Formats: sequence, structure tokens, C-alpha cells
Amino acid sequence: MELDDLEEQAFKAVRAYARALNGRTANRIIHTLRRAKAAGVYGDAGHRTRWDEFCHEWQEGPHGPLRTAWEQDVYPYLASYSSGLADEDQLLLSAAAMWEFDEAQNHRDLGICPELIQRSIMDALVKAAMARDLSRFGPR
Repeated sequence: MELDDLEEQAFKAVRAYARALNGRTANRIIHTLRRAKAAGVYGDAGHRTRWDEFCHEWQEGPHGPLRTAWEQDVYPYLASYSSGLADEDQLLLSAAAMWEFDEAQNHRDLGICPELIQRSIMDALVKAAMARDLSRFGPR
């Protein structure tokens, strides 16, 4: 195997690992949001949990100030769960996120980039929210 091929395969493995770890971390946040009672401030009658509200807002919005409110609500979880990962995992997630978000040119050396890790986990969280069937809550 050529060195270029080996590097490409290694980076594919890093990206696959990152997708899986981002998904697992998003699932931990989902579990936390499912245990939290709906705030009710988002005007989503019938939703019982914060996860219900989050899914509704991403599928139907979020709009304007609600998006900021959700980011303020969820980002502490992103920060907490991502900073609790092993340094090696954070480094691999950073490398994958730099590639995914085309951020390599903004980083001189490979290092841990919490904001990129959190952005990747948020993407996994939003993907799960968008895939959730909310039909039991009635017409949208």
C-alpha cells in the first residue's frame, strides 16, 4: 500500500471514529434532555420533555430569539460532555472537525479545539432531532 493510500485510509478511520463518538456523546445529551421536564416557554403544548421541545424547535424552527435560547440551553451540555472525553478522543474529534468544517487553514498545529468538537456534537444532536417522528404531538 502506498503511503498516500495509507494516510487516506487512516483519515477515513478517524472520521468514522469521530462520527460514532459524536453520536454517542449526542445520545448522552439526549438522555439528559429526556429526563428534564419541558420548560413550556417555547410555546410547544403537549411536549413533556426538553428533548420533545428541542426536536420540535429544530424541525419547525428555531426562529430568532428561540434559537439563541436553545443554544444557551444546550451548549453547557456540549461543553461538559465534550470536555469529559479523553484527551486522545478530543484530539481525534478536533482533527475530524477541522476536515469536516474546512477549518484546517485556521489552525497552525493539530490540537484540541473545543469549539469545533462542540459544533460536531451539536450537528449529531440536530441530526437526531430532525430524524425524530413527532407525529404523536399532532399536526405541525
